[in-house]
Amino acid sequence: MAHEFVFYYFLQMLINAFSLSFYAVMTFIPHQECKTPSGSNVTPILTATFFIGFVVHSINFFVATYVEPTFRAKIHKLTEKNG
Repeated sequence: MAHEFVFYYFLQMLINAFSLSFYAVMTFIPHQECKTPSGSNVTPILTATFFIGFVVHSINFFVATYVEPTFRAKIHKLTEKNG
């Protein structure tokens, strides 16, 4: 059971780190203007979308690396103590 959680935790951390780095790069590097066929500039919309993704993945990374293992250990300890 513990080995399954370690494997799951490792894969979750790997995927979260990859996603977070992708969104960080796409959010904070300068972009060329993206124009639609009608000529309107959609670059600010794309940048805002990547920023929202970056914030969401930052929160998910914090929850997956700190909150989830802490609560899992606390529940495991309470289960052993109380039966």
